Amino acid sequence: MDAKRKMNTMPVSSRKWIFIIMFAIAQAVIAAWPLFHSGWVATWDGYMHIQRAQAVSYAVKHGDFYPRWTTAAAAGKGSPFLNFYSPGFYLAAGYLHALGIQLVPAVKIVCMLMLFAGWLGMFLWAKGHFDIPGALIAATVFMFVPYHFHDLYQRGSLPELAAINLMPFLFYGIDLMCAQTIQYMPGIIVTALATALITLTHNLMGFMIAPFAALYIGWLAFSSGTPVKIFIRSAVGVALGMGLSAFYWLPVLTEIGYLARFKEATLDGYPYYKLFMSAAGWFKAGWTQPPKDLFDDLQIGYAVLGFDALALAGLFAVPRQKRGFGLIVPLLGVLALFMTIPLSAALYKYLTPLQYVLFPWSYMGIATLFFSALAGYSASVIPAGRMMFLPAALVCLALALCVFVSSPQRTAYGRLAIKDDIPNIMGIAPADEFRPRWETVPVTAKRYDFLYTTGSSTKIKEASANGTEIRVLADAAGPANLIITQFYFPGWRLRIDGRGLPVSTTPEGFITFAIPPGLHSITLWFGTTWPRVTGWVISAVAVLAILAGTLKKAGRLKAC
Repeated sequence: MDAKRKMNTMPVSSRKWIFIIMFAIAQAVIAAWPLFHSGWVATWDGYMHIQRAQAVSYAVKHGDFYPRWTTAAAAGKGSPFLNFYSPGFYLAAGYLHALGIQLVPAVKIVCMLMLFAGWLGMFLWAKGHFDIPGALIAATVFMFVPYHFHDLYQRGSLPELAAINLMPFLFYGIDLMCAQTIQYMPGIIVTALATALITLTHNLMGFMIAPFAALYIGWLAFSSGTPVKIFIRSAVGVALGMGLSAFYWLPVLTEIGYLARFKEATLDGYPYYKLFMSAAGWFKAGWTQPPKDLFDDLQIGYAVLGFDALALAGLFAVPRQKRGFGLIVPLLGVLALFMTIPLSAALYKYLTPLQYVLFPWSYMGIATLFFSALAGYSASVIPAGRMMFLPAALVCLALALCVFVSSPQRTAYGRLAIKDDIPNIMGIAPADEFRPRWETVPVTAKRYDFLYTTGSSTKIKEASANGTEIRVLADAAGPANLIITQFYFPGWRLRIDGRGLPVSTTPEGFITFAIPPGLHSITLWFGTTWPRVTGWVISAVAVLAILAGTLKKAGRLKAC
């Protein structure tokens, strides 16, 4: 897959696909088996992600199908957390819960589906470069890389785990749209969907993988002989992906100024220069339960290293025109490893956006993506046409070795006794960097009364909260002010007796507004802003563009 930019397009029979999918499901069950016990895994993040999924479910059940405001956060005072933090994982788990699946099982299901998706994406990507045995080995090795289990069973970073397992689809899409042997439109669509999903699942991982994807595109472009076409297709695919996710990232960029001390809270709280790992850690074999710190057990993995060593031998057994992939992916893997150690500190210092990565050792997840892809060459050590059972035996060996080596990593070092809904949902604490700039009281301060009044005597005849919509029937003896103990943030809207009126803030940052004498029907809800509306419009245009491209592609196939 080099100078002529050809992919392995040999079709896979339906019978083989059934085997492949069953093989993937079996591996996902093995990898996620510790999740199937009662309760939840005791990780560094605890049940934070479960709380957030529950907050999404609560909003969805009350008609807020894309919640940007978390009413339960900050001890019931609210937070715009989901307006800024990538919501993909929480939306998936929250919607499953809203549809009737218990909360904790819903989160577990999403985790296992992400592992399965990672396996499938790696298989599809590797299938373009290897025969089926090589693709199966690459996918199997990727399923059991230590970094997955670090995210799942130790650190508990579930959105990051999901984003890493979506990355193979990005490179699979890039291969599709850059290959000359097939039509490029499916590749553009896959690239767009993968770009959007990674951004929506974990924006930092999307930022981190972008340079590696650009280098990969550059290699494909200049090895194809038609670089202009490749760059144009790639730009279209990425632009469509950013368009699909514009409803999320456009408000992030335009409304981040409404947060208090975002930069200081982020960079001062997680100084990158203290969070590098040592190069010796790449080859560490042990696994501490529980871990001493967040990056105590980061490693490439001995199964990965073993099959990569075999892959280097297999690399010289394939024709020269098929070796380019075996050179670019380890190069990208080494570059990702470089970003985890202090030698790369100068890059973080002078390329200041890199400092928002926060945890340089997270590049280990990207490194293992590329080293897993390289493992597919290991099947090439078996000469074609000789003892046909040997490729299948090598695949079985890969699975057995990965399962054996990863056994101590696929272990929960403790469990949290959670059956379903978390009783203390009001204890959800937003990250400090997502505090509205109007807020002056601590996020952990006690929950105030739901509402209260100042000024003239006022009787609250009725009051109800339905998600982010609050309705009040108030009878004021004279001019008065009503205070709703939700923090103010752009998007809150007010109607009194059907007439739209502005809101203001109390010194604590709560929402307040004046009510005239008499009996009044009051409705307060968290609405939208122009960046959010613009983002949705851009996303809708991107959807229409993809649909048009799909229909055009279908029309060509029908004509053929």
